[in-house]
Amino acid sequence: MVDHMQVGFSPMDGGSHAGWIFADGWWIICRLDFRRWMVDHMQVGFSPMDGGSHAKRCPKSLGYTYEKSMDFCYLVHGQWLTWFTAQGVCAGERGQLVKVDTMEKLIYLNSSVTDNTKNYWTGANDQVIEGTFEWRDGTVLANDNEVWGLNQPDDWGGEDCCEIKPALGWKIQDDNCGSTLWFICEYVVLY
Repeated sequence: MVDHMQVGFSPMDGGSHAGWIFADGWWIICRLDFRRWMVDHMQVGFSPMDGGSHAKRCPKSLGYTYEKSMDFCYLVHGQWLTWFTAQGVCAGERGQLVKVDTMEKLIYLNSSVTDNTKNYWTGANDQVIEGTFEWRDGTVLANDNEVWGLNQPDDWGGEDCCEIKPALGWKIQDDNCGSTLWFICEYVVLY
């Protein structure tokens, strides 16, 4: 049986999309940015191939933890990686760098993550439009969102990627994408 099938798209707007459909019903679609030779946006989804239940799927076999009250599935990786490499690891697990757009999620991570001395990559970045931080799903992280640390984002030295910084009270700040940090992957749980 085929494990996955690659599909490609060429929309009229001149963009390029690529996607994969997996035998177990999961799918991934990426929009590519050839100006920077990188994945611009990524969407992950699940459609049961057998027409059966849309049961939640959190890959506990990979070490992920499921938080039922927030419908949140995540894994803390204790590896020092750049933002790009960390995003690739998460994508390889059919996930993405964590989307932390509410204080509720930051508070939960603060109480759950055991190492409060490390900074952790998140999925937000402003690599497409300078000053506009977006999550991997394309939603914007407003500059006045309460998850930002004091005086953040500041784009100090051309910082384009975002991290959770425990020393800022578990708030988000921008950082250089080439820095090496620990990271948190989020597995998108769909019904």
